[in-house]
Amino acid sequence: MIIQHHIEKLLNGQITAYQIGKATNLNINMLQKYITGDRKIENMTLKTAEKLYKYYIDTQKES
Repeated sequence: MIIQHHIEKLLNGQITAYQIGKATNLNINMLQKYITGDRKIENMTLKTAEKLYKYYIDTQKES
């Protein structure tokens, strides 16, 4: 999936879970579990995936 690929790039990139959490209003501990693999991205809620995807797109526009 393209969206999943972008979310993986975001979570494995240079931006910290703290920065992502503050920008998206998502729980930092939850984000850290996705980063470490304790939670699977494919089991992420649609609401969370939408926020992360939108944030990924926004960060790409700034680059």
